[in-house]
Amino acid sequence: MNFYSGISFREPSETECLIVITSIIDERIPNTQFRVRVDLIISGWRITKAEKSIYIIYITQIDLNGHIPNAWLKYIEMILPQCAGTM
Repeated sequence: MNFYSGISFREPSETECLIVITSIIDERIPNTQFRVRVDLIISGWRITKAEKSIYIIYITQIDLNGHIPNAWLKYIEMILPQCAGTM
């Protein structure tokens, strides 16, 4: 799977950071009849430092551009939130 994205990282304050991700089109990787391009419209993290912990808000919006098998959808629903634990 090839995934290309644009990423923006901002620190509006000492206690908060924002990460925004969107998919991009790369002409070196053309669409094919055997693949459906899923567009990551927006994805983002808002990480805020609290007194003894951190708060993480994660949002995502994608356009599947077709049918995705339920097994894949369940996998994606499970794996994306786990990214916060890796951070």
